[in-house]
Amino acid sequence: MPQLGSLVLPEGVVILTDDGRGIANACADRLADLGQQVVVVQHAAGANGEDFRADLTDIDAVSKLIADIRAQMGPIGGIIHLLPFASIDGDSAERASLEVKSIYLLTKVVEAEVAFVLSATTLGGQLGFGAESLESLARAGSGGISGYLKCLGMEWPDVLVRTIDYAPTTDSSEVIECIERELADPAGPYEVGYRDGQRVTWQVDTAVLGASGEQTVQLDRDSVILITGGARGITAAIAEQIGERYQSTLILMGRSPLPSEVEDESTIDCVEPAELKRAIIEDLKSRGEQPAPAVVEKAFNKIMTEREVRANIESIRATGSVVEYYSVDVSNREALAAACESIYASHGKLDGVIHGAGVIDDKLVKDKTPESFDRVFKTKVDSTYALIDALRPESLQFVSLFASIASRYGNRGQSDYAAANDVLCKLATELDRQWAARTFAVAWGPWGSIGMVSDLEKHLSARGIALISPEVGCRMFVDEVVHGPKGASEVIIAGGADNLVTPSTNQAAAHSVA
Repeated sequence: MPQLGSLVLPEGVVILTDDGRGIANACADRLADLGQQVVVVQHAAGANGEDFRADLTDIDAVSKLIADIRAQMGPIGGIIHLLPFASIDGDSAERASLEVKSIYLLTKVVEAEVAFVLSATTLGGQLGFGAESLESLARAGSGGISGYLKCLGMEWPDVLVRTIDYAPTTDSSEVIECIERELADPAGPYEVGYRDGQRVTWQVDTAVLGASGEQTVQLDRDSVILITGGARGITAAIAEQIGERYQSTLILMGRSPLPSEVEDESTIDCVEPAELKRAIIEDLKSRGEQPAPAVVEKAFNKIMTEREVRANIESIRATGSVVEYYSVDVSNREALAAACESIYASHGKLDGVIHGAGVIDDKLVKDKTPESFDRVFKTKVDSTYALIDALRPESLQFVSLFASIASRYGNRGQSDYAAANDVLCKLATELDRQWAARTFAVAWGPWGSIGMVSDLEKHLSARGIALISPEVGCRMFVDEVVHGPKGASEVIIAGGADNLVTPSTNQAAAHSVA
């Protein structure tokens, strides 16, 4: 392979995604001067691969594009994703999806035959942790690339995988210089940033929370708090903790319809799963329906969900809190906006928001379907952008967006989930700059018995991350809401009781370091 000092270039063609500003073309010229075969591909909605133009969000178009490149130029040697430098216009959520889904589809189609995958992000050159605001909330969507590539790097251990963060106005000569530097450092971290000639990455710091007892957020019986994610799992447990401490008005929002107050007589006395399924089968037969296994399982899951929602709402109300429930698909922008408008009309304000909605569908990139990727990514990202638009920041004291420790450290099989959560982390950081309210993302470690991240137990426990008990996790979170400082916009809550600093709570805030 041709070499330039320690820079090793691959055999085959390097694909560069076009930014529309000339950076990709300049980078292609530089690589060509070094003897590297290159091709610049352009994103064009509806295009199907001709002339190296394709809809980079469509799997069929990307597959045809890669097939044409291979047929004309040979195997793929690497990918450099420069599309994030493109000018911002249009919907922020759509832009985030374009930046992340395009690199997902390109890497999925080429598979691990490449020597490297590099992507630019435009978060300011300090991985989103700098003091300066982003030029647009849409820029936060670049964070999804970092989350995605960390997971890809774990799935492709023999490939150089790197996110390089820049200021959006970085000129092409500096972009090229940084790319060359990263290609010459295959053992470097998954994420680096360049600002004013300095190369930075991040580390996690541990800090004592609330040692002085000072409160940055004041909650009481008059407070009104919106909690998305339904009356189940982590969000329900946290709602109960808030109720026990402050008896605030809690507005729960989830996709599941609010169940009737009393369960149907045919199943209400069935405790064991087998007993409940027998009752469901008998009920179906009595109505002349076939008790197919899938039908029985669906009915069983519905009843169990309704039992959990019913019991949780009852427990939260028992704390003295007023509880309201809105059945809303938070990824539906119009429905979410209407629900928030109704809340403001009824209460005149929101003091706090906890956004815990999300879904999970773990698979390796090679096995992940585009439909599954969209469902996981958009449920979190689209709903968060829609929620931001629906909120009135002047009355807010705090906003917390639920993320995952997978977005900070990466995890095999969670590329879409990590990507979505890293967008939320970057949005929280930017909103904390813009709003008076303390705004922060929580990168949750695995819970011991509840929540989606509890499914990560076997992966994360092996990496030294202990499980969070519901009691400890809920207490740590509410402590974070009440005592956490403005400016700590990404917080990791992980470990367990052994890692607590009594009587204070451990908090970890990520930041860029030289």
